[in-house]
Amino acid sequence: MIFFLNIIGVFLLLCIHTKVVGEKLNLKKVVMSIILFHLLSFLFIVLFKSTGFYFLGSLLLYPTFFILYTLSISKLRSKVSLLLFYSLFPLGFWDVIKNFLGYFIISKIPILYRLYETNLGIMIFSLLAEIIVFFLISLFRYNFSHLKIKNLDRKTKFILITADILMLAYFILPSYINYSDKLSWDRMLDYKELWTAVYFLLFICFVNLLDRRLLQELQEKVVLQKEIQLQNLSNYSQQVEGLYQEIRSFRHDYANILSSLKIGIDQKDINLVSQVYDSVLKNSRS
Repeated sequence: MIFFLNIIGVFLLLCIHTKVVGEKLNLKKVVMSIILFHLLSFLFIVLFKSTGFYFLGSLLLYPTFFILYTLSISKLRSKVSLLLFYSLFPLGFWDVIKNFLGYFIISKIPILYRLYETNLGIMIFSLLAEIIVFFLISLFRYNFSHLKIKNLDRKTKFILITADILMLAYFILPSYINYSDKLSWDRMLDYKELWTAVYFLLFICFVNLLDRRLLQELQEKVVLQKEIQLQNLSNYSQQVEGLYQEIRSFRHDYANILSSLKIGIDQKDINLVSQVYDSVLKNSRS
């Protein structure tokens, strides 16, 4: 049962990642990604279980998996800050929602808290947190896919790097303090609650800041595109006006030629007709 729920959890995280990155998710990607995740999980168990750093296995599993997955679907080797953002954003959003539910809602309800203390309960509430994250991303239409196809300006890079540092700190610091065991359990719980609340606010602020920044850039591009279209329309109108003036001039000259020919014909003046004819031929040759 837990294994099946774990597969669903990985699938939901892939769906969240797809929403953020903007890449399509198909059955082949899902199957290969789930296989890769469990192979990586087995590898980490083998590597870290026999050492005194077992906590590193659970800490690095999801970030490592999503960094490898993001590299496999996007060419971001030269954009480290963007690679980290795409890899850690789904995890950070999911983890902060999961901890927020656990510390501030579930722990206040005895029945839910007893379920939450079991492995099955942890998996169920983790899935619930993933569903909430997916709903929030869809609701607020967070889409950072066009970051990978444009040159990032200094302000956007600063926001990305700051968000990456915050997400790395969120994953590393609590796990390190847990491992070092320097705080009592009650103090550690208070610390985690405070850290979750602060990070939740910072995370939401930076996500909205980045989203507004990207929206502003898109609006500026739309305005610039409209200005270019208006300029092109103005140039086209001037060209049409020039062509219209040329046609009017041609019609005027043509009417004068016909009038001169008519006068020559009416007067039986072959010299005048010949002059008009030669003039027309001369102009047409030039």
